[in-house]
Amino acid sequence: SLVAAAFTLSVAAEALAQDLRPGQIRVAMRSDVNDFDPMAFSTVNFPTIKNLYDSLIEYTPDGRAIPNLAEAWTVAPDNRSVTLTLRADVKFHSGTPFDAEAVSATLRKAADPRAGKNVYPTMGIVQDWTVIDPRTIRINFKNPAPTRQITDLLQFISVIDPAAIDTVSTRPVGTGPYVLAERAVGQRVRLEANRSYWRANQPLSPEVVLTVFENDAAAAAALESGAVDLVYGATGRTAVRLRGAGYRLGVATNDNESVARSHVSDQIDLFDFVVGFDSGHGGKPEPGMLLAFARHCGLSPAQVLMVGDSRHDLIAGRAAGMATLA
Repeated sequence: SLVAAAFTLSVAAEALAQDLRPGQIRVAMRSDVNDFDPMAFSTVNFPTIKNLYDSLIEYTPDGRAIPNLAEAWTVAPDNRSVTLTLRADVKFHSGTPFDAEAVSATLRKAADPRAGKNVYPTMGIVQDWTVIDPRTIRINFKNPAPTRQITDLLQFISVIDPAAIDTVSTRPVGTGPYVLAERAVGQRVRLEANRSYWRANQPLSPEVVLTVFENDAAAAAALESGAVDLVYGATGRTAVRLRGAGYRLGVATNDNESVARSHVSDQIDLFDFVVGFDSGHGGKPEPGMLLAFARHCGLSPAQVLMVGDSRHDLIAGRAAGMATLA
């Protein structure tokens, strides 16, 4: 979420400001990743889902649907189907080419009440689908579907290598910018850059190591000592400690600002700022909000490394002049 990402950035900004050259990114996590399946949405899984997989489409910071694995799509005049044209230059981490059959296999999983997990309810509008050729698939709907509901579905679908679907919870194989290099349950997750990634010059960092810490104090101590670069899932207790150590803390959120303040009302004195969309910065992660974030931290945009859990975040970060990491 933007709140988590912004909070992490704020406590780490001073440590990252000195050197934004590509290198290993070390992340402290308070909870271990419990499922590598991109259909299992949870806060603890977000750091890996968007790094291991790509969705069919994405949204810009202002909510406009843009190509991703699907380079084009056409909604039928009656809104009862959508036809997707897929990219031809994408491979899964296994080396298997990405194609319409892979999308079909992912849709079958999503349409299963148990295997589809959090994506299953979104599939409720789908009647069936047809593979037209290796680069074309048509999804048919039970009834005319609003265009936004159709694009939301396409954005929810992160495509899995068909050969890995049965074991995806522990052995993820997607098309994303990183591949799973190491998994030590309860200890760490290590991601290595996908050297065959279809987006030019991405990802920025060659390696990301997510280390699980048993308590807040240990994670905060690791950040203070320079043993990690970021803390994901920090709590109010960690904020107290870091504030005492001289860090500037803030929350940037796509909630209404008054709602955001109510969420942290019992700890409001800890934060140097709370920025919400009704501050004039938009309802989604976008350049104005991120520039406000930097300004409140007393930093120039070039001194901030934007670590996002969606392509929205990264596009907005780049537009604001920040270095970004997928």
